[in-house]
Amino acid sequence: MDNIKFLPGQIVEITTNSGNVCDIYESKLLSMDQNYLEIAQPNKNGVFSLITTGHNLSLKTNTPYGLLQFNSKVVGKNPEKHSLFISLPENLASSIKTAVDSNSSTNKACKFVTITSGKGGTGKSCFAINYAIALAKRNKKVAVLDADLGMANIDVLLKLNPIYNLTDVIKGVKKMEEVIIDGPGNIKVIPGGNGLFELSNLNSHQIDRIITGLFELENKFDYILIDTSAGLSGILNHLVMSTHETIIVTTPEPHAISDTFSILKVLISKQRFLNIKLVVNKCEDDREGESVIKRISGVVSRFPNCSFSSLGYMPESAFVSKSVKQQTPFLISYPNTDVSDFLESIVDTELGLPHKIKLIEKVEENAAPKLPETE
Repeated sequence: MDNIKFLPGQIVEITTNSGNVCDIYESKLLSMDQNYLEIAQPNKNGVFSLITTGHNLSLKTNTPYGLLQFNSKVVGKNPEKHSLFISLPENLASSIKTAVDSNSSTNKACKFVTITSGKGGTGKSCFAINYAIALAKRNKKVAVLDADLGMANIDVLLKLNPIYNLTDVIKGVKKMEEVIIDGPGNIKVIPGGNGLFELSNLNSHQIDRIITGLFELENKFDYILIDTSAGLSGILNHLVMSTHETIIVTTPEPHAISDTFSILKVLISKQRFLNIKLVVNKCEDDREGESVIKRISGVVSRFPNCSFSSLGYMPESAFVSKSVKQQTPFLISYPNTDVSDFLESIVDTELGLPHKIKLIEKVEENAAPKLPETE
């Protein structure tokens, strides 16, 4: 069996028939290596099963290459993480090893990034758009998924009129690649569904369809940015567990910092090693930005299962609100401003590049925006 790929956060259906346990349960993949899968303690309707080491299992999960089923057994447990270790059959283990070796030597790795915030109003979606454009300026192939389900707005911010969106993917009407549209600055956009209450209450199989759809795009992009809703949600947990890193956008406002602590506490408690990065938006000056970063990093450093770093901060700027009203990203409409230079610096930090300080022009707040060039 070739090209076997698992993704953390994938839903796994488990059938047990060993001892006194005989039923169908649901779990999700936490991590894997070439010989074992680590899965969350299986549950049924929220009630955890009493599966112990040595139990025989039948596992079923969807992958980008179709339905995968195999028999195995529990070979270990991690009580602290409430997880089980499942041995992989020899044919699957060898297939995974082949896929890993092949990917490491020939294929570019796509980086999946969840962008979220503890509350609304931090400028998260605006940051995600301009962050994507800055990456594209550095010759990266970038797509932005609007996963703010029910309240999607990236298409509005960019003055786009999509025919299809993420709702069609969730319903199984379209594949993820079929709803991608062109955005400004050489980025691609996957529009989200808007105004549908049911989108904010997806079941695990619908969420799995989103994650699998994203995984199918990995060979087409260098970065896939996932703009989520603010605050805590079921899909946020799945996306954070399934992506390489999570960028939290906050502001110096006390309630924004408090909500950032709340969301960090919940994410870190999920018992999976997380790579979390911070951006402080709407800062009055350097001192304010550094103060917020120091305060949050001091709290997060206490948790051993979390890698935390700061990407930097961005100033409060009238050019951001002007660009939003004009439905044009500020990196395009007002490139020679402080806020654009700070954003460029954040992307250079992400890519490990030295930042070239630009000569910032004095741009009047009532100046006309720079329009995108047309042929």
